[in-house]
Amino acid sequence: MASLRIQPPHSAQDAQEWIRRAFQEGPQTFEWLARRHNDERFWVEVALRPCQIAGRSCILANVRNINERRRMEEIWRASEQRFRLLLEYARDGIAMVECAEYSAADGTQRFYRKLVFCNDCFVEMSGRGRDELLNCPDLTQLTRSALSPSEQAQLRQPRDAGMPYRGVSSWIRPDGKENYFEWITVPLRIGGKLCTLEINHDITQRRRSEEELLLKSSAVEAAANGILITDRAGRIIWANPAFSRLTGYEPAEAIGRNPRFLKSSQHTRRFYQELWDTILNGRIWQGEMINRRKDGTLYTEEQTITPVYGAQGQITHFIAVKQDITERRRMEEQLRRTNKLEAIGRLAGGVAHDFNNILTAIMGYNEVILRRLPQYDPLRREAVEVEKASYRAAHLTRQLLAFSRKQVLQPVVLNLNQIVTEMSHMLHRVLGDDILLRTALADPIGLIRTDPSQIEQVILNLAVNARDAMPQGGTLTIATSHATLDESYAGKHHDIQTGDCVLLSVTDTGVGMSPEVQAHLFEPFFTTKKDGHATGLGLATSYGIVKQSGGHIVVYSEPGRGTCVKVYLPRLPGETASYKPPPASTALPRGNEIILVVEDEPALRLLATTVLREQGYTVWPASNGVEALALLADTPGIQPDLVLTDVVMPQMGGRDLVVKLRQTRPTLKVLYTSGYTRDVLTQEGIEESHTAFLQKPYTPTNLARKVREFLDVSEGKETF
Repeated sequence: MASLRIQPPHSAQDAQEWIRRAFQEGPQTFEWLARRHNDERFWVEVALRPCQIAGRSCILANVRNINERRRMEEIWRASEQRFRLLLEYARDGIAMVECAEYSAADGTQRFYRKLVFCNDCFVEMSGRGRDELLNCPDLTQLTRSALSPSEQAQLRQPRDAGMPYRGVSSWIRPDGKENYFEWITVPLRIGGKLCTLEINHDITQRRRSEEELLLKSSAVEAAANGILITDRAGRIIWANPAFSRLTGYEPAEAIGRNPRFLKSSQHTRRFYQELWDTILNGRIWQGEMINRRKDGTLYTEEQTITPVYGAQGQITHFIAVKQDITERRRMEEQLRRTNKLEAIGRLAGGVAHDFNNILTAIMGYNEVILRRLPQYDPLRREAVEVEKASYRAAHLTRQLLAFSRKQVLQPVVLNLNQIVTEMSHMLHRVLGDDILLRTALADPIGLIRTDPSQIEQVILNLAVNARDAMPQGGTLTIATSHATLDESYAGKHHDIQTGDCVLLSVTDTGVGMSPEVQAHLFEPFFTTKKDGHATGLGLATSYGIVKQSGGHIVVYSEPGRGTCVKVYLPRLPGETASYKPPPASTALPRGNEIILVVEDEPALRLLATTVLREQGYTVWPASNGVEALALLADTPGIQPDLVLTDVVMPQMGGRDLVVKLRQTRPTLKVLYTSGYTRDVLTQEGIEESHTAFLQKPYTPTNLARKVREFLDVSEGKETF
C-alpha cells in the first residue's frame, strides 16, 4: 500500500480511520483515488479484514483496480442524467405502466394499468395532477377512453421485451375535451412483472385539421354546384361529382383537358378573351355562359372563376364554381312572357271598353234604322254593310276581352265530350275535305265548369289554326282524357294549379313551328299568315279564355313535325252537368213594366230609352245616380220594376245608386251594363241577388231579350 499514494479528495488520515474501524467493527471496504509513481491516477477498491499473524493483530488489505468500473459508472450516471432531462423536457408524454390481469369478485377477468412513472408532459396531457395519476389503481379509467377489445387483447398478449407496438386512441380529459394520441408501447419485464414504456404523441390538432379537411373535401364533393380546379394554363386537375351531373362528363374524362371542350358556339371570341383577361389579372370573373353537355344539349350556367395564389404571390390555379340555371332562366322567360301578355291584356281590355261604348251606339242606331227602312229602300244595303262591319268590330272587342280575361263568362257544369261531339259537324265544314278529322274521347271524362260558348270558341280557334298549318291536307285529332298536374309539373310552369284535370288536346300533322314563333304564340295580333288573312287574335283569345276558366294551355311543336295544343281544365268531383244547348231564337219580347234607365253616355241613354219604349215599357232616363235619385224624389208616383244602370258614372255610380234605392225596396231588380267587365262588378261589390249583367256592346235585340228574361226570372235569382 505504500507504493499507492492517496490522491485527494482522500488523505492518510482517512486511511487510518478505515484501519481503526476495521479493528473495531470488522471488515471494511472503501474506494479511493490513488496515484502511481508516474503520477497516473486511478481508482482502487480496498477491502480491510483484521487477522492474527504470529500472535499479533494485523490488517489484511485486498486492493483491486476498479478504474474501468468507475469510468463505466460515470458514463451511466451521465447517460441517466441526460435521460431524465429528456423525460422531463420531452414534448411527448412518457410513462412507465405496470400491467396485469386479476380476477374480480364476480369471477370475471379484469385488466388494469397502474402508472409507475410519468413525465410532466404526460401529466399535462392527462389534465390531472401527478398524485392522482400515481394513486389511481387503473389508469385506463382516468385518462384513456375505453380501450377496444382488440387493444385490450393486444396488451394482454405475452411479448418479447423490447418489441414495440403502435396505435392511435383518444383520452377524455376532466374538462370533457377529447384528445387524440399516437402511441408506441414497449413491453418490459421488471422484477417478474409485465410493464410497458409508453410514449404518447399528441395529434389532436392534426386530427382536427384532418377532420376539418375531410369535412371540407366531403362538402366540396357533395356540393350541388359543379366545381373545377385548373392550373394556370387552364388544364383541369380536379372536378367534383356535380360537374358530372351538370355536363355528363365523368371527372376522368375532363381531367387534363381545357374547359373549352364545353363550348357551345353561343359566345363570341371576345367574350372568352375578356374572361381570361379578368382572371389572369387576378380578378374574379362572374357571369353566365351557355355550354354544351356530352349528349349535345345546351344548358345555361352561372359561373364564378376565382384565381388562387401560391406562396410567392403568383397565380397558380383557378377555381370555377358552376350552377345550372337553365330551368331558372326558362321560368324567368316564361314569367316575362306571362307579364308581357298581362300588360298587353290590360291595354287591350281598356281599349275594348272604350270601343264597346262606341259600338253599342253604332250597332243600336243602325238596327233602329234598319227596322224603319222599307225592304227595298236604296239605303238599306249600306245600313246592312254597317251592321256587318260593326259585328266584326264587336267580335274583335270580344276577342280582346277574352285575351285580357275580362269578358263576362256564363259558366255552367258540362261534359267536354258533349261540346266536341256537337261541334264535329260544323268542324268538318270548317276544315274542308282534304283534312281528316278524328276524335278520341275518353269515357267517362268527368265534368268541368266553364262557359260553353267560350270553350267552343277555343276549339274552333285551334281547329282553324291547325287547318291553316296543313295547306296540303292532313289529319286533325281532337282528344279528351284525364290528367293530373302535380307539384313537379307546376314547378316547371308559371301560374299552374295542381290537381285533377280534363285534358283537351288538338293535334295536327302540319308544318309545325320554330321555338322563335312559339315564343310569341299567345301575343295578340301576332301571326305568321300573309297580311289580311288573319287578325292574330285566335290563340290569344284561346289563351285568355282558358286562363279565365282556371285552366292551363301549352303548345308542343317542331318544324315539319306538326303541333299539339293541350288545354287543361280543372275537373269537378261529384257534379252533375247543367249545360243544355241554347233554344232557337224567337221574336223580340214585349212588356209593360216601368224601367229606370241610368246611363252617362247620351247616345246610349237615348238608344236604350227608344228601344225599350218601342217594346211597350215605360222608361224614365237619367244621366247618373244623383239625377236618378232626384227624378224619383220629384216624381213620387214612379215605382220602377227594373233599374237598367251603367256601373261607372260621374258623381254617383250604379253601385251606390242601387244601395240607396234598396234601402226602401230590398228586392228591386237591377240590370247592370258596362263597357268594362264583370271584374268591375266584383271590384264594386256587386255580387248580390236580384241582379243581372249585360255586356256592352249590345244590340237592341240583345237588350230587349235580356230585360224580358230578367223580369221573368224567379225572385232572388241572379243572372250573369
